[in-house]
Amino acid sequence: RVRVTDKGNLSYEKPLSISLLDSDVFSPLTLDSNLMLWLDAMDRATLDRGEYMGELGTPEDGESFKIWLDKSGKQHHARPLKGTPLWSKQLLNQKHGVHLHNASLVIDDSNLSFDNWSKLTAAIVFEHDDVNFANIIGKSNFAGWMNNDKDLAWSIFTHRLDNSYNLWGPAVITDIPANYYFNGGTHSGSRSFQSQDGGGLGILIFSYTSNNFSVRINGQLIHLYTGISGAIQSKPELNVTIGSYSDGRSIHKIKIGE
Repeated sequence: RVRVTDKGNLSYEKPLSISLLDSDVFSPLTLDSNLMLWLDAMDRATLDRGEYMGELGTPEDGESFKIWLDKSGKQHHARPLKGTPLWSKQLLNQKHGVHLHNASLVIDDSNLSFDNWSKLTAAIVFEHDDVNFANIIGKSNFAGWMNNDKDLAWSIFTHRLDNSYNLWGPAVITDIPANYYFNGGTHSGSRSFQSQDGGGLGILIFSYTSNNFSVRINGQLIHLYTGISGAIQSKPELNVTIGSYSDGRSIHKIKIGE
């Protein structure tokens, strides 16, 4: 039992229960019941070569797929938008992964279900090539220097990675309106995901709530900005996409773990 005493010396007792999960399989569902999307490239059973699960069966190594099941339970499955997404048995550190080589994915019903959020956390396990002006994941038709008129709600994009440039990062436009673009090139570890610049597989976590814009690379907080407020601006005409703009332009080259 747990006993708590307040400043007036009044106490309250309640039984304490702790549950432990006897499993070595991590599930984001244990973190937040508001999880809207979970794509797990390690789980081949969540992919199918047909238009729906069970139609043609799971892809073998190097084969394409036409649906990637959303494990959040919200039915926001991913489907090919441009090119031919592939599943690979040993894509990243000898582990399963999804290869978007000149290919991209679109998330089902994300134009409205993912619109005008007051807060957002996106986590992606991936690595990418040096592709300029391209969306990694987001609700966007833009990548580059920001202003409030850009066709973007939020995005993690690569801006310029050619020559000595290292411009990339999350960006958001709020309903104030106001915008903020994290320039990854000014921070240590910012080439961590760039496979052509000595980087590789890692995890990027981008979080936004009003007055709190944060970026974490491989568990380390590398940027925190508190000078932007408001909900993420409404863009109901844009779907959430992975590997290209919402309209399919500017295709990236990405390897995804989870």
